[in-house]
Amino acid sequence: MVLRRPGAADSVVASPGQVARVVLLRGDLIPRGLRTRARRGYFDDYDQVLALLSDDAALLVVPLRLLSHGQVSSASEMREVSGADEFAQACGLALEPGTANDAAMASAPDSALVHQPVRAELRTALWRHIVLLTVTVLSVLAMLSTDGVVGQIASVLGTVAVAVLAADQWRYRARFLDLVRGRPSSPDRTDVLNLLDERVPRQLREARLQIGADDVVHVVGATETWVAGPHLGGAQRCIIGPDVIAFVDRRGVHLMLLEASSWTTDSDRSALTDACRRHGIEVTTVRAALASPEYLVSHRLQASAGTLDSPASSAAADGEIVPMGPFATALVAMLIALGHIAPFDDLDAFRASVALVAGLAAAVAASAQLRHRRWNREQIRSEGE
Repeated sequence: MVLRRPGAADSVVASPGQVARVVLLRGDLIPRGLRTRARRGYFDDYDQVLALLSDDAALLVVPLRLLSHGQVSSASEMREVSGADEFAQACGLALEPGTANDAAMASAPDSALVHQPVRAELRTALWRHIVLLTVTVLSVLAMLSTDGVVGQIASVLGTVAVAVLAADQWRYRARFLDLVRGRPSSPDRTDVLNLLDERVPRQLREARLQIGADDVVHVVGATETWVAGPHLGGAQRCIIGPDVIAFVDRRGVHLMLLEASSWTTDSDRSALTDACRRHGIEVTTVRAALASPEYLVSHRLQASAGTLDSPASSAAADGEIVPMGPFATALVAMLIALGHIAPFDDLDAFRASVALVAGLAAAVAASAQLRHRRWNREQIRSEGE
């Protein structure tokens, strides 16, 4: 059994015969790390956690929320849409209700998959940025409240920390921009031509749709939505309506909903149709609008343009792992620089060096923030503006 995630290498979850039981955990049996997220509103009252267990350990623990598509309103509906029972059957097992002993095994941190797929090099920046920013702030407070050697040590520590943090913010955002400008590509997927013109915002006219036997990928702005293709039991049928396009699995669950005007016209649907059929996805054309309120309600969908709110959606990252990180870094760096440059008529080499390094850190952090904001503005701008 293999776990596949966008932007990451495949990882082996279990060897043949290693999965002894597949269980569902609910309520107080949900592992503590996942219950913490429940208090933040991550889970609804009806949510459940799927656990793959060997005889003595949890091999994988994943919230059904990450395996479900569309808007579900009950525990039974989530279980149905996620395909949990069919997954257990594919393992040659029946899906069982979890016990307290199962919950204890499932609490192992290495077995939990609790977040949406985000590019690993961007996700890991979170704690590094928080720690560096905390060290910097504490050093500034120590610098302001002490004199002599202790104050100088605090100054050096804070300056080094803020310089490293500023460089990391720059590297992080540079990597983010490389990812969102590069877009995922694979010789095993076929690109569908985007038909929108310059009158629409840039992020819409530069959106990409790729059809493959293993994956169907939609990219808009910094968000990648990945759903499994027909070879992996995912999208089996593409329904093309006059308003939206729906990718549907064999159970009729809608995996992805796209605005039709980006990829088809009334007279030309050949690019999408050919790509789907080339990779084993059946194509159906309907005349009735798919985005009618009745249709959306009956299929648990959201009335929104672009993509359906799918658990496979992930920002290549949203560029704000630490909200306002570069702004906070630049502000602290400027405080360090100004605190050492005054009084200017008594400036010595030590204070001048600290002020110079801190000032450069502030400039680097501010530049990182401005680059990201400029990219954001470009995404919502049309050529006529």
